[in-house]
This record gives sequence, structure tokens and C-alpha cells, in this order.
Amino acid sequence: MRLYALFYERRKGEYRELKKPVDQIVSIPSLARAVMAILLQQPNNAYATPGRVLKSDYGKIFNEKYNRDMYVTCILLQRQVDKDLASYGDDVKSATSIFRYFVSMVSACLILKKAALATRRAVLFGRISRPSQRSSTLALFT
Repeated sequence: MRLYALFYERRKGEYRELKKPVDQIVSIPSLARAVMAILLQQPNNAYATPGRVLKSDYGKIFNEKYNRDMYVTCILLQRQVDKDLASYGDDVKSATSIFRYFVSMVSACLILKKAALATRRAVLFGRISRPSQRSSTLALFT
């Protein structure tokens, strides 16, 4: 990640002690949330229960088979979405924390022009399987 001027923090406070800029530090929870939302297409879990999902799905989130650039792509996309949403100012500030991961997931799908989003109705009526059961989007990043 240093190639991208990012520092992956394996231990909390690891890079603060070294006086690295805060905006260049990537924590485990922030990376896990970005991967959950973008790669695994689970923005609801990225927002609501990241700690629980991180414990139960750690192997899905941090898998050695994944290309390391995929992690960089996820965090950079998430940060760009956060930056863009912040540019709207106070108009969306109160709701940003709720839908930022949904925006990231949709942005990745639109950028890649490959992943199809399932509507809730289609999932409920069995027309489309849930995103976690469909073919994985891993191939999109490798």
C-alpha cells in the first residue's frame, strides 16, 4: 500500500506513533467495511454490524487469494465516495453514514459495468439469488 502513499495499520496507533498523516492510514475496520460493501456487496453489514461480520467472515474479507491491489482499490473508492459525499455539505451530512457504503457498492458496479444489482422484490420472489450466492465479484478485481 505504500506505493499508493497508504499505510495499513495492523496494530491500532502503529503509524500515529510514527507521525504519518491520518488521511494516509488505513485501519483494519475501515478496510473491512470497504471490502464488505464493494467486493462482497454487503453494504448493510458494512454499516450496521462490521464487528460481528468481521469476526464471522474474516476469511471472506481477508483472503490470501485476493490480489492486494483489490484492497487498495476498495479503500480508494470508498474514500473517493466519502470525499464526494462530503462536498454536498450539511445537506446530506446526517444521512451520509447510512448510505455511503451503498453508494460505494453501486459506484463499483457502474464503473465495472459487470455486476448486476438484485432488487429486493426480485430476491423475495426468487427470480434472482442473493448477491452473496451469485457468482463472486472477485474476478472483477483480479
